Amino acid sequence: NLKDLVKKISAFSIDYVVVEVSEVSTACAGAQSMISTLGRDTESIEEKDKEYVQKFTQKMGQFLGTAAEDVKKLGDRLVSMQQSHTQLANFFAEDTSKFDPQDFYTRLGAFITELLKAAAELEEDSTLVEPPKGHSLYILPEEGEKTNTTTEAEETATTDPDNQEAITTASTSEGGAP
Repeated sequence: NLKDLVKKISAFSIDYVVVEVSEVSTACAGAQSMISTLGRDTESIEEKDKEYVQKFTQKMGQFLGTAAEDVKKLGDRLVSMQQSHTQLANFFAEDTSKFDPQDFYTRLGAFITELLKAAAELEEDSTLVEPPKGHSLYILPEEGEKTNTTTEAEETATTDPDNQEAITTASTSEGGAP
C-alpha cells in the first residue's frame, strides 16, 4: 500500500542514519585497533591463554575485515541516498540547502492521503466530477444550429464559388494552400 510505504519513509530520519553509520565506523576502527594491539602484545598474556588469544584475534580479525568492508558499503549507500535526496529536491524544485527529507515525505504522505480520500469519494459518488447541469456541455444545439467551431463567415466563404478571395483567405487561415 502506497500510503503505508510513505508513512514508513516519513518516519525515517537521514540524520539518524548518518550518526549511526559514523558510530559503527568508529566502533569498527576501534575494535580493529584493539585486536591488532592484542595480537602484538603476547608478553603480557599467560602461556596457557596464548593459544586462545591467538585464535580469538584471528577470528575477530577476519570478522572485522569483512565488517569494515560492510561499513564502507553502508557509507557508500548513505552517500548515494543523500545524492538521491538532492535529486529529489531538485525534481520538486525544493531548495537543496534547506531540503528536509522527513518533512518532504510527511507532506507527500499527506498529499497521498488526501488523494486516496478523494478517489474513495469519487467511487461513492461519481456525480462529484460531473459539470453542473447548466454547463455548456449539457446545452444541446437547436435544430439547424452549427455544432462545430467554424464561423458563419468562414462557412459562407468556403461554400460560395463566386467569392474566390474569401475561399483563399479561409483556406490559408486553416493552414491549407490556396
